[in-house]
Amino acid sequence: MTRIISNLAAHWYQSLTWRIAISCIGFSLVLAVLYGAGAYATILHFIKKNTEISTQKRVELTAQKIESALQTLDATTESLSKNTLVVNAIVDAHGRDSYLVPFLQSSRLPFDVPHRLSLCDFKGDIIASSEPQPGSYKGKPGLVETTVNAAKPVASLMRDKQHTLLICHPVIYPATGTAEGFLALEIPVDALMVKLKISLGENEEGIQIRSGKDVVWSVGRPNATSPTSPLSFPPPLSALQLSLSLSTTENQALTWFTIIFISTTILALYLSGLIAYRFSGKLTAGLTELDNAVSTITATGMPQGEVKVLGKDEVGRLAASFNSMINRLRESYDILESEVAERTSELAVVNCELQELVALRSSELERTNNELAVFCYAISHELRAPVARLQGFSDILVNGDPDLEECHFIAKRIDVASKQLQKVIDAILLLSRLSRIEMTLRETDFSALATEAAAELQAQTELSGATVTIQQGISCTADASLMKICLLNMISNALKFSSRETTPVVEIGMLNDGNSCRYFVRDNGAGFNMEYVDKLFVPFQRLHHQDDFPGTGIGLATVQRIVERHNGNVWAEGEEGVGATFWFTLGKPYSSTAKSPDFEQKR
Repeated sequence: MTRIISNLAAHWYQSLTWRIAISCIGFSLVLAVLYGAGAYATILHFIKKNTEISTQKRVELTAQKIESALQTLDATTESLSKNTLVVNAIVDAHGRDSYLVPFLQSSRLPFDVPHRLSLCDFKGDIIASSEPQPGSYKGKPGLVETTVNAAKPVASLMRDKQHTLLICHPVIYPATGTAEGFLALEIPVDALMVKLKISLGENEEGIQIRSGKDVVWSVGRPNATSPTSPLSFPPPLSALQLSLSLSTTENQALTWFTIIFISTTILALYLSGLIAYRFSGKLTAGLTELDNAVSTITATGMPQGEVKVLGKDEVGRLAASFNSMINRLRESYDILESEVAERTSELAVVNCELQELVALRSSELERTNNELAVFCYAISHELRAPVARLQGFSDILVNGDPDLEECHFIAKRIDVASKQLQKVIDAILLLSRLSRIEMTLRETDFSALATEAAAELQAQTELSGATVTIQQGISCTADASLMKICLLNMISNALKFSSRETTPVVEIGMLNDGNSCRYFVRDNGAGFNMEYVDKLFVPFQRLHHQDDFPGTGIGLATVQRIVERHNGNVWAEGEEGVGATFWFTLGKPYSSTAKSPDFEQKR
């Protein structure tokens, strides 16, 4: 051993190659240890922190999905318990099997999972069910007492072959205001979790849902020591006391990082020593050739040729490395030129797309300007008539010699023309402001808005002798002030065009086909020819003569502007001499506190 150390020491002092090689290895080792230790600690902390954050986010997202699903099922059960068919069936046994069972079977939940809907009487016996399975809930402790006697909803978990979620809501009979029974919804927990796509993700070992200490559902291999996150619900779901836990495995990224780090360090040390040993041997030869080559590069900016390698010592190998470096610089220069050409081509494509976009915006602007020009022409045409009448009557007063009676007549005509002009101006100002008014969307009682609008038009209603029918229990998500303006225009329009009928009737309501809610205002008035339906919502376009049905000509355009601001559509159907129906939809979700099957049957 002593002899080996002596030989190494001799090589250290006598060989520049060994000195450079050993010095590079030692220096690289120190750098690798210092830099590697810091990098390893930093990345290790980063990986663990990211794992904790991603696990917490995963737990939160899964909990939110489960909470939202259960609350939606509870809201659906509550809504079905208030349905007219269910309320009537709980107190009227005559013929209820003929309509209630089909209704329960056809009722759809927000999630397409196996379920059972059962209507129970005040004793807890099942009187009708979506599945032909007789039974009773008498054996459920406190269920009948809470839902019927206390008229409160109940949520619990049943365990037979599998866990089943049970949600019960009392059925209140309006005549007495008391609970005469309850509606029960049963859903297997396993089927619900499958439908919600609750499954294991990357680096996850198991997921578990508990109700108190009882395991309700699990997948994978949950760890009993994993942190548990309670699920938050309002009553009655809060009684379930559900919690969610997520178990994770060791992060594979950390394992691979450790392996790669150690392997890279060893390889770097090996390559460092090898390169240092091979190139340090010729350090002292061929320096002039290398200096000339460097001077040429300094003078011209580009190498004229490769450096001649003189010998195989350290400097010779350094010259070869220098030549390799020159070749790489040339390759890099070629790659750079190629990338510049590629970027230039991409910029040309982007510039072409930008020009197309500018052309499109210019076309849209030109179309908008054309529409504005047509609208301004229509405005000038509408304002010209009342202004001309005012000018004519004024000329009579100024240049003529009317007596007192004629003055009174002219003054009345001037008053009528000025009021008509004021109405047109007010309508134009309202139409122009509709696009700028800030909207406040909230759940609104559509029936109440229609009632208020009809009350404000009471004078017009009495003058026409019309009967106004409003469907009750309708709600919508809309800006209440804009929706009232919309209804005022539609009801006023219906009263005007049905005023010449013997028994004019105006109906306001809503039809729900399961996919969308369509609101309508229907009259049995003059109607219109469907060939000209496209002109109905154009400002100042009339399908009837102004003297027959006077108006501003902007009412339906105002309706269309309001509906479009709600992301909805408006259209009309009619027949001359029979009447017209104006329909519209709203882009926001619909909800209603009551339904009117009798009103639907009249339609």
